[in-house]
Amino acid sequence: MENCDIYKKQSLTCLALSVHISEICALTDSYLNGFDRKDFFVFTDLEEQNKLYKKEYYAFVSKLPAVATEAQEEMAKLSALLVEADAEGALDALALIGEEIEGYVAFEKALNEYLNESRSAISESKISPSRLVSAARKLKSAAENLLKLLRKEEKNG
Repeated sequence: MENCDIYKKQSLTCLALSVHISEICALTDSYLNGFDRKDFFVFTDLEEQNKLYKKEYYAFVSKLPAVATEAQEEMAKLSALLVEADAEGALDALALIGEEIEGYVAFEKALNEYLNESRSAISESKISPSRLVSAARKLKSAAENLLKLLRKEEKNG
């Protein structure tokens, strides 16, 4: 395999990125586990219920920026490796790193969509737990798709 140094850097960067994306999955799982099935059907004090949803939501989203920033730093490293692979004419590395970057861009888009959707849902006068859960599940699915891509690349790399 040509340009072994690029592949080593790529592998280490993807491993670090996988750690951050896995952390987002774990945070999302923890958030989703806070929803009891009965919450979807309980008609109790609306104000108390909204307070609970907001408390859990803000606790979750307050943790996302730090992890997302760390993931973005790894993506910056991958972008630099893309330039390095291009300069060295490492076509296989270009394709590999390009695919990983595209996967991350799709994840980042899903993260932004989650933040927009959940922000809208949490600002309603009657917060819908199913809407919050649906948005969080989409985010987790996007994170899992990126992890699958990164792990596939690790095995092939």
